[in-house]
Amino acid sequence: MKFIQLFRWAVFAVPSKQCQRIMSPDLFGINRTTKNKWLMRINLTIVVMTAFLMQVNAASFAQRITLKSNSITLKKTFIEIRKQTGYIVLYETELLNKTKPIKLNLTDVPLVDALKIMLEGQNLDFSITDKSIVVKEKVDRSFFQKVKDYFLNIDVKGRLVDENGQPLAGASVTVKGTELKIITNEKGEFSFTSLDEKAVLVISFIGYETKELAVKADLGTIRMTVSTGELEEVKVSYNTGYQTLPKERATGSFVQVDNKLFERAVSTNIMDRLDGVVSGMLFNRGARGNQDLISIRGRNTIFANASPLIVVDGFPFDGNIDNINPNDVESITVLKDAAAASIWGARAGNGVVVVVTKSGKRNKPMEVSLNNNVTIGQKPDLYAEPRISSTEFIDLERSLFDQGFYTSRENSAAHSVLPEAVEVFIQQRDGKISAHEAERQLNVLRNSDVRDDFNRYFYRNSINQQYALNVNGGTDKVSYYFSSGYDKNQAALRENYNTRFTLNSLNRFRPVKNLEITAGVNYIQAFNQTNNPGHESITPQIGGYQLAPYARLADEMGNALPIARDYRIGWVGNPQHPALLDWHYRPLDEIYLADNTLTTYDTRLQTSGNYTFIPGLNAEVKYQYQRSLTEGRNYQSVNVYEVRNLINQFTQFNQDGSIRYPVPVGGTMFQDNRILSSNSFRGQLNFNRSFGEKHAIATLGGMEAREVVADRTANKFYGYDDDLATRTTVDFLSSYPKRPSGSGTIQAATGGGVGQAISGTNNRYLSYFFNGAYTFDKRYNLSVSARWDASNLFGVETNQRGIPLWSAGLSWNASKEKFYQFDWLPYLRVRGTYGYNGNTLNSAAAFLTAYYLTSSSTGARYATITNPANPSLRWERVRMLNLAVDFATKANRISGSIEYFQKRGFDIFGDPLFPPSAGIGSVRRNVANTRGKGVDITLNTINTKGAIGWSSLFLFSYAQDFIAKYDLNPTSSQLVQSGAGTASGLLYPIEGAPLFNLYSYLWGGLNPVTGAPVGMLNGKKSEDYTAIVNQTKIEDLVSHGSAVPVFFGGFRNEFSFRNFNLSFNITYKLGYYFRRNTVRYNDANYWAIQHGDYSKRWQNSGDELNTYIPSMPDVPFINISRRDDIYANSSITAIKGDHIRLQDIRFSYDFNKKNFRWLLTNRLQVYFFANQLGLLWRANKFGLDPDNQVIPTVSTYSFGLRTAF
Repeated sequence: MKFIQLFRWAVFAVPSKQCQRIMSPDLFGINRTTKNKWLMRINLTIVVMTAFLMQVNAASFAQRITLKSNSITLKKTFIEIRKQTGYIVLYETELLNKTKPIKLNLTDVPLVDALKIMLEGQNLDFSITDKSIVVKEKVDRSFFQKVKDYFLNIDVKGRLVDENGQPLAGASVTVKGTELKIITNEKGEFSFTSLDEKAVLVISFIGYETKELAVKADLGTIRMTVSTGELEEVKVSYNTGYQTLPKERATGSFVQVDNKLFERAVSTNIMDRLDGVVSGMLFNRGARGNQDLISIRGRNTIFANASPLIVVDGFPFDGNIDNINPNDVESITVLKDAAAASIWGARAGNGVVVVVTKSGKRNKPMEVSLNNNVTIGQKPDLYAEPRISSTEFIDLERSLFDQGFYTSRENSAAHSVLPEAVEVFIQQRDGKISAHEAERQLNVLRNSDVRDDFNRYFYRNSINQQYALNVNGGTDKVSYYFSSGYDKNQAALRENYNTRFTLNSLNRFRPVKNLEITAGVNYIQAFNQTNNPGHESITPQIGGYQLAPYARLADEMGNALPIARDYRIGWVGNPQHPALLDWHYRPLDEIYLADNTLTTYDTRLQTSGNYTFIPGLNAEVKYQYQRSLTEGRNYQSVNVYEVRNLINQFTQFNQDGSIRYPVPVGGTMFQDNRILSSNSFRGQLNFNRSFGEKHAIATLGGMEAREVVADRTANKFYGYDDDLATRTTVDFLSSYPKRPSGSGTIQAATGGGVGQAISGTNNRYLSYFFNGAYTFDKRYNLSVSARWDASNLFGVETNQRGIPLWSAGLSWNASKEKFYQFDWLPYLRVRGTYGYNGNTLNSAAAFLTAYYLTSSSTGARYATITNPANPSLRWERVRMLNLAVDFATKANRISGSIEYFQKRGFDIFGDPLFPPSAGIGSVRRNVANTRGKGVDITLNTINTKGAIGWSSLFLFSYAQDFIAKYDLNPTSSQLVQSGAGTASGLLYPIEGAPLFNLYSYLWGGLNPVTGAPVGMLNGKKSEDYTAIVNQTKIEDLVSHGSAVPVFFGGFRNEFSFRNFNLSFNITYKLGYYFRRNTVRYNDANYWAIQHGDYSKRWQNSGDELNTYIPSMPDVPFINISRRDDIYANSSITAIKGDHIRLQDIRFSYDFNKKNFRWLLTNRLQVYFFANQLGLLWRANKFGLDPDNQVIPTVSTYSFGLRTAF
């Protein structure tokens, strides 16, 4: 005999309070009209969604029955009970077969009374436990039996949890030897009344070992044990964005980050939570130049987009992924090989990250959950990198002054900036102050450290606050999910902060049996204020200048002090005319005067329809519209230095005594507005059917069309009044004399440095795709995938054909073979895939492309060609072979996978040279090939079970790429200065080497007489630095190896004891080099000799035995950049970047009602998370953090609370 569960649980509760607006009306700093418009839209959205949820679930909130019928079966009455109350009814089929139809006339009758009326005269009885109604045969017991039961029988209760302490809902608890059975509720709880004290309970749940327990009044928390090799097969599935694929049928390389692992970390963005938890995914936080911050299995391109494709809810995400609230994410699947990612075709060459957001579930009671946390970050350590002391710097300036180094700047008509100590030297030389006074002023400077002022006035502890609320549930016809989130992040730089407000709703409807309709809305409003540029941006003059280490930003009372910015401090202190504005530059005032904001409004609308024709065959249509509006606003009042400086520079004093202001006296406003909109449509037919016990087929096919339109408008207004939103007309064509010297025009609108005020792109894509899989006897899986892509980005010839991309895969579950006899290894699976993915370069085009500009001096229009016509332009292609073994020992004590991959890139974009007559230096063409290989190893272990649980996860990845073909050979100096070794961002590929490879000049030591650096030229020591740079052959360079980690991974351990959970993650990066910062004497021209290596320089003969830091040149007036290059880019400054880092620690405690009867919620968890806790080991002996050698990565500490009711 068996029990029938008619419906799953669905219990709802009316929200007790109205939604309240959590935004401050002055939070975003936008004008009131725009602010009110958006607030009205947000409030209207909340009201509509709330009304909808209340309407949909109104019938489920009551526990009273209304039912009228002249003749109705009990089965139908139980269905009505489920619809009107959410209670499930459990019964034996044979019992209902013996009943007869009844007549009912119930109006708003309590549930218990209604049940009594329904079962009257049917010889049936009932009991209610939580949300379950158990109907059973009525038994007439004797008086003696009732007395016996009263004294000998007991009531029993308990709670089931999994190995991690999470409730197990839907488990079966049966009284052994009887047909009495209870299903655990959503909290994992169950209870029986009046059981024999000698009874035994049998507890079972799919994927877990069956338990038998002797009854007692309170069984407490019962922890279930995972059965061998079953749970993972049942629970794990991969979402590719097109389909959900069970793990046992997958042939490709996937990594799933489930909700538990994803929510282990604390951050306000999605991608940070994947660092150190996904095999093959590298977070290269020490990236320089064009290196990738995030890569999957290395790099497959040179100049094209190298970032993984981000897919959210089935469509590519065109906005900023950091704006999505991570509290809305259910899971993430990373697609790494051709079979896994080929369904995404020409955009999948760098791997794919598929984000699935949360949704409601049918037949589930409404649940309200909250997640709140606060994260505190340490102040950045400005003292980590060794710097020259103020005393040493003043002594250096004295030496340069005595040699006449500053004479030309002192006599300059432009009144060029001079350091403060040099001004003291000049005043003493000119007799304006005594030697004693000069020494007093210099001693004040010697005792000053500008880092102290930066640390005190520019930096603070960062504080990030995160609040998230979501409501989800569903009935038989509808499921719903609604969430709201608010984040407020106080940056480490004072006066910088950002906020984010999100609304998300996803609803699924089943209006008829075979049709499901989905509608979703996601709204994001992000605000970012950046008024503090950071200490590295506070410079004396535009260019390579830096503040002297003794500079002072404030006096003892905290009042802002001026520093020399564009002119000598004495000259700006004595203006030539009283009409000129104050010309002093006070950095401390500037961060409070600034008004630099960026506001983003991102809206994503989704709808889909899925109709099932027959079991296993359905058609799906999906549409998404996304619009991202970004409003950049940089208002500078007349009090801001840049505005005052500009006004003073152009102020004209006429001969008649009148004053003219070509730059109006008032503020400036720079607006940079961008709109990105996309329309995506997909039609898809799915077939998934099993034939008997041995055959299963899953296929899908369809088409997809996308259009992405981006527009940008940039304007700069002068004489701007922020209160009245008015501006003054300015003459941008005329040239004016400028103060203190020279002449020029007023700058017109600019677009991020490209001189464009208006620009736009329109990219269109069309695709046809197919994916199929066949499974035989649950042992063999064959998968194939094909996709044809076309776009308006590519050449006419290629566009007519498109590009076909395909993959094939095969897996074999060897452990299911009859001959397989390894009991210690009950699960063994082998798989392999082969196929092609693609990549694109949006900056390239098939047709002649030009930017139209307007001359600032004549007003005439002219055009600049950015892309010559290239009708043969085509997609990049990446071919990948993947071989893998999955395994698990008995009881899953050890499980994991080992994967090996090879890849080749074809038609990779490069820069071939054009003949001089073409008028174009270089242009991107499909001229290069790449190759790569690697290994991914994942190893899970269950170290201990029982009261103390301990499990581990070890990740190891190896990935390395090489240039297989490139037509243009670089010079040796280009290789040394490429993006791998410096922050220049330049890339110079060379065949046979990694794209990011660190090259150096061979170090020849120091000249024992002069301390000058010695290089090598044609095998001999040389100090002809220009010849070394220009004549060194590539084969004579030192090739250290990759500048990107080749080996990387993590080691995570998790411990559990009762309701306590502790975990920590250790990450490592090995097999790479980086260039150490050091002193450069040519920077004396820009006063940037500030590295601490200056103190270790060669000064006397014999020092070369103890140091490799070159001497200070005797004659600093000549250009000594080549001398610096030979030393700074030599093999002596290349050091290993290998390191091991304590990535994070997490501690949590789960409260339950058994131990905390005061608990009002279903579950409550408090947690602590510490991130970026420092290096455990590093290969370099300089104490440098390879991820950031100037300012080490800052540690953060989070405290949070998560609850649901």
